[in-house]
Amino acid sequence: MSQFELSSRAVLCRKLARQDPANQTVWMAEARSWSRLAAERLHDEHRSKGGITARLFFAFTKLIEAQHEPTNETAEMMKSRSRGVMPARSLSPTA
Repeated sequence: MSQFELSSRAVLCRKLARQDPANQTVWMAEARSWSRLAAERLHDEHRSKGGITARLFFAFTKLIEAQHEPTNETAEMMKSRSRGVMPARSLSPTA
């Protein structure tokens, strides 16, 4: 399987995670798995070529994964909602 196909599967899983909130955790785990495989494939393909493309891809992959991880603000908001407390004004969508 090519690196492009592996990356495409990861993108598809991320889209499915957004569309299927009930199974978001499963889809994001699948996306991380496909991304990891794609990164390994790219690393193998470019190991002998100096690896600048592989390093850029790894950095890009980490950036994408970081965007899909919950932030501390999000986690705090979820905790406060579960306790029945309103989030701080700065976190409010109307602020």
